[in-house]
Amino acid sequence: MHEYFDYRGVESQHHPVKISSYNEINEQKKQISIKGLSDLLDTIKFGEKILIVDDVLDTGRSLDALLRELGNKNIAPQPQRCKIACPWYKPTRNLTSIQPDFYLRTTHNWLVFPHELKGLSAKEISLNKTSISKIITQK
Repeated sequence: MHEYFDYRGVESQHHPVKISSYNEINEQKKQISIKGLSDLLDTIKFGEKILIVDDVLDTGRSLDALLRELGNKNIAPQPQRCKIACPWYKPTRNLTSIQPDFYLRTTHNWLVFPHELKGLSAKEISLNKTSISKIITQK
């Protein structure tokens, strides 16, 4: 995203945050873990514009946890200054009032992204992800 903003002449900072809410396929954790939040908290100020980008808004629990954590640190994003973007949105699975401001597609199906390997057998990787299969099977 920052490359696009740079190209358009918009100065931006990006801070990747890893939020985990699933143990396995379709199996949610009770406790959501958030890692990498400290860099964001060190630089963001109350009232700044924030664009949160996620690969999919599924149950909404991950984004809800992030927004609550920001609120706990007195950086509660103002709705008019905080936008959420995701390529995929699953409105029928959303358990929160959070909705993306920008999305490309809706689905109710489980998504397997090209970069995902966890939970796949070597055979599934070999059959369905041939490029990465060549790399990970090299010795």
